[in-house]
Amino acid sequence: MAMRLGEMLVRADAITEKQLQAALAEQQRWGGLIGEILVRMEYVPEETLVIALSRQLGIPKVEPALLEANDERAVRKLSHEAARNLRAVPLALQDGGKLLVIAMAEPQNLAQLDELRKAAGCKLQPRLIGPKALTRALARAYGGADASLDDEGDGFKVVDAQGRTMIKSVDQVRAEAGASEPPRPPPMRPPPVRPAPAAPGGAPGPEEPRALLQRLEEAQRKEVAALRAMVEILIERGVFTREDYLARIRR
Repeated sequence: MAMRLGEMLVRADAITEKQLQAALAEQQRWGGLIGEILVRMEYVPEETLVIALSRQLGIPKVEPALLEANDERAVRKLSHEAARNLRAVPLALQDGGKLLVIAMAEPQNLAQLDELRKAAGCKLQPRLIGPKALTRALARAYGGADASLDDEGDGFKVVDAQGRTMIKSVDQVRAEAGASEPPRPPPMRPPPVRPAPAAPGGAPGPEEPRALLQRLEEAQRKEVAALRAMVEILIERGVFTREDYLARIRR
């Protein structure tokens, strides 16, 4: 029986048992692949994960030369939408165009392989690539990044498995969350924080920056709670699955 990835990383001293248990708890709560969770929690570098997965699955990792080549004939075998949704990047055509070498973050996913085979119309030879490297390779191959977060202010986008935008701003999250819950009384406002007396020479007192930091942290907590609540509501309504959501935020 093949050794599990987490156990392999622990035995190689790449992570600790405590880190593995924390990642497993996160996986149980939100789902997703344990390797990508370990990378997201910054317990292990992505390159270390790719090496461990390559050994576990017996699938070679992507050679840098293939990534840099950007074979246009190979890229044309797969549409941008299919490559993005199936998390794969065409690398090279071989055997007279009958074999497509393709980079995948989940080459062990047989359902994805079947979909890719149908979309490309030829045999596939998968190569292993890390999730972050896959995002960069997609941008290089198709000429643009697939961002899940907007660049400005409160921009936030959640998309379904077909790439359709379901949520596009924090304001929309708040509106949707409010529509699905019974009205609540307005929260009691805390008494205004008065700045501490200025120190000699006109410098601000020591209490003022601390109060500002507390207000910023409280605002951030409310934003995160609103986003999580809306995502859970959409998952419960069947708009998209937890796996679709996690696949998008990993990009």
